[in-house]
Amino acid sequence: MVKKICFGTLLTSLAFGALPAHAIGTYQPSTGVLAVPAVNIAGLGATRVQFKLIESGQFALGSKLELILLESATELVENPASYDSVTRRVIMPAVAIHQADGTVIYRDVALKSDATTSATRFTVESLKDTLATLSEAVGQKGDKGDKGDKGDTG
Repeated sequence: MVKKICFGTLLTSLAFGALPAHAIGTYQPSTGVLAVPAVNIAGLGATRVQFKLIESGQFALGSKLELILLESATELVENPASYDSVTRRVIMPAVAIHQADGTVIYRDVALKSDATTSATRFTVESLKDTLATLSEAVGQKGDKGDKGDKGDTG
């Protein structure tokens, strides 16, 4: 049975840095590898993938990656990444990106396939701060804070 995470648990995990168990994937600068344990691909199901940074440098917007592993996923994950075959994008919320100084940052990552040059080449198209994304989703408190007027049901 797959355990579901409520939004509050995810937000709390992000706020206190306890997210590695909930990260969609991880990037290691020492190897240049982005490992994603499960990507849902229509027609293939859940697949495990790894991408390797082609050029030396940091994992950043515009970075080029090569797909180096594509196989059936061997483990169930709570929140898999997804591949959209129409837009040729891999969407990965909350990727743990390890930094050279030992810290970890979390980013929502979108990779776009460079299908015109190679079916295995991807470019980092979007790299957004996961915490900022969640803050926008929660929204601002009104003038009464989080204790607003009671609604129709209570």
